[in-house]
Amino acid sequence: MIKLRVALLLSVVVLSMFVFNGFIMPVQAEVGVHKITASYYKAYIHDDHDWGPGAGEWYFRLYFAGPPGGWTEDSEEVVVDGAGWADFSDRTKIWYITGSTSFQCQAREWDGWPMYWDDDATSTLTVNVPLTADAPGINTWYGPPTKLGDVTHYYAYLIENKNPTVGSISGPSSGSTGVAYTFSTSGSDPDWDSITYEWSVNWVNQPATGPSLTYTFPTAGTYTIRVRTRDYFGAYSGYATKTVSITAAPTITITKVSTNKMIYKVGENIVIRAWIKKGGDPYTGPAGTVSARIYAMGSSGKANYPITPYGGSIIMTLVDAASGKWQGTYGPIPGPADPLGFEGTYVVMVVVEYAPPLTRSTLCFVAYSLTQGSVARFVSAKSPSRVAVNQGFEVSADIKNPSTSSQTLTVKMILPSGMTKVTGQLSQDITLAPGAKKTLTWTLKSTTTTNKLVKINVLKAGSVVAKLHWYIRDPADTT
Repeated sequence: MIKLRVALLLSVVVLSMFVFNGFIMPVQAEVGVHKITASYYKAYIHDDHDWGPGAGEWYFRLYFAGPPGGWTEDSEEVVVDGAGWADFSDRTKIWYITGSTSFQCQAREWDGWPMYWDDDATSTLTVNVPLTADAPGINTWYGPPTKLGDVTHYYAYLIENKNPTVGSISGPSSGSTGVAYTFSTSGSDPDWDSITYEWSVNWVNQPATGPSLTYTFPTAGTYTIRVRTRDYFGAYSGYATKTVSITAAPTITITKVSTNKMIYKVGENIVIRAWIKKGGDPYTGPAGTVSARIYAMGSSGKANYPITPYGGSIIMTLVDAASGKWQGTYGPIPGPADPLGFEGTYVVMVVVEYAPPLTRSTLCFVAYSLTQGSVARFVSAKSPSRVAVNQGFEVSADIKNPSTSSQTLTVKMILPSGMTKVTGQLSQDITLAPGAKKTLTWTLKSTTTTNKLVKINVLKAGSVVAKLHWYIRDPADTT
């Protein structure tokens, strides 16, 4: 057996913080500096190698390459007659390693007359010691008996690996749902091994492996943040914990979005207004958290082409704290060389990006770019951009007579498959005095989940003189 006194040998003192027993240590390394203890404690001699009728005189020693390296002193003489055990006082060495190493166990037989070492009887076993995460001998003695020549060597080695440590967790002790909070700690390893961090929230493991965790609490309640460190060899620290009390955040609601017009010309400004509440109170900030974006409606009915300002945002400002009214302006509308200079359907999206929570609202309107003089239009319309299945919604159109004489016009609402009329006439004739305007209203309902193209055509004497076409999308379509 390995004698217990091996485990009681004192460690070599660290010479300095960065120079350790001859090793210059980096601040962070995958494998640091580890103490290794090697013991050569017994052998079985299969042939005593004595010339005469007497017994063989055997000596045993242990060697490692360093630094500083060298042999142990020879053991006391062990007499073995024939085959038998050689039980000698332990040959033990302690040194420090930063990578794989090796040592040797040697058994020699001394012939007394004439006096010389019997080279044929000498058995020198080289033991290779890996220093990898799954290597044997980490904090446990390891050494299988090994036969080499006429000697079976009994040895063992132990690589000492200390557990890493972790400090306390810093971060808030209370907060609200929907807010991203950051928690941090620091850890170290007494052997200078690299470490990773394991975070959990109420025992649910988190992907973070560094000294900080950013987490958004989904619901109100009490949460326990835990973290521990793990070194290169799989040794763990204890847990550091922090309790966090989370309350439900007031919901932010955009109650209304409007624009100053529903139809625009080149050179005009688009003024966007939004009324916002936080819980039951007007939302008043912080500043910079409310913005608007304008998207062109693609052929699929998706607002997938950013216009203002080329994918950026229009920052809105608070204009009435009592009502939570915010306002922003885009313009002037450029000419046809710019994406917004073409006729088409556009969507205004207002976003409150103040956690908690992120809130969005949209308004569908039609913008016209007029490049050949002031050509009046007959119609503008208001409509939601998304509707739920089988839920009625309202669409209105303003029909205006731009001429100096009375006109009789036919207004036709053209619905796609999967959309039905609840109220209003799909086709109706109206007569308008010069400059007069009439508002027509329809209630529609979508019966399927696909995006729908809705059309309003205005005809005079059977010919189309104005038209508005736009898409209404299913709210489940989040692209």
